[in-house]
Amino acid sequence: MLTYIYQYNDAGVYSRYNYFIAANFESCLFTFFIYGLAVLCQVCFQIFGIFQNSACSNLLLISRIN
Repeated sequence: MLTYIYQYNDAGVYSRYNYFIAANFESCLFTFFIYGLAVLCQVCFQIFGIFQNSACSNLLLISRIN
């Protein structure tokens, strides 16, 4: 992703930095997207674990009452 491409920018100046900045920005966005996805998955698994534990404890409580 972080490759240099030599090209003319809008002002007609021969530049190699345009694509480098864009690629840097894309990789940064991709990194934040993956990080956010990982955090979201972790939160979902924790919530699912809490529900699962409470369901198991409720079943144990019901079986003790009966």
